[in-house]
Amino acid sequence: MKPSINDKNESGFSLVDSIIGLTLISLFFISLMMAFTYSTKSNRSNTAILQASYIAQQILEELKAKNDNMVTFNSDSIPSYLIRSKIRFDISVNDIPETELTSLPNDLLTKLKPKRITVTWKEKGLDKSLQMVNYYYLK
Repeated sequence: MKPSINDKNESGFSLVDSIIGLTLISLFFISLMMAFTYSTKSNRSNTAILQASYIAQQILEELKAKNDNMVTFNSDSIPSYLIRSKIRFDISVNDIPETELTSLPNDLLTKLKPKRITVTWKEKGLDKSLQMVNYYYLK
């Protein structure tokens, strides 16, 4: 008996099925690579912010311990144990004027010594900064 025209063997994939499958897999891997790239960029930025806040916190703690009035310093004058990256940080410590402290009662203003620390750095050509304020209680 001869096979008829209607008895086609349709097992396996056609070329079109393979191309569609490869296209879908390629789109998946491209989107996955883009997600990893974005995650890496975000991680670098967050690391700089975390480092700046750590430096600011440590310097405020040193100010509190030494009861000192450091005015300005930069990455060169920061102790090496505070810097864990290759970013150059510039730090300034200032007293906060009483005009900016309007929300505090007057009797409390005489007992508190507010300090503002500003940490600035450059990231991808943009100036970034972080500010922290700490109040020291005067006895």
